[in-house]
Amino acid sequence: MLRRDDPQVADWLQHAAADAQTATLVAPHGLHAIVGFHCQQEAEKRLKALLAAQGLAAPRIHHLPTLLGQCRATGLALPDIDDACRWLTPHAAVSRYPGHGDLTADDARAALVHATAVRTA
Repeated sequence: MLRRDDPQVADWLQHAAADAQTATLVAPHGLHAIVGFHCQQEAEKRLKALLAAQGLAAPRIHHLPTLLGQCRATGLALPDIDDACRWLTPHAAVSRYPGHGDLTADDARAALVHATAVRTA
């Protein structure tokens, strides 16, 4: 049963929206790694909101394909976001360390597209 009115779900979604806003605001300023990080974080929080809406505790992981699988195990279809989840996953960590997550402007644009795909699913 989907519990959309659960305060925990609303909290996850509010934090996801803040990550989306941050990514969008910093994108024009060339902060490509920050865009990647916040896009990954938005997707992660949206998937965790779906788990919370199913009455499940959100696991403390950042691996989006695993979270997606857990969401699907509850009966949610969530089609066509596997590639987005795989692409975004590394940006949870690598973008935070110099020399490991250097993204280009094209990468940042791709991150925004992938985050949008998860958001709309």
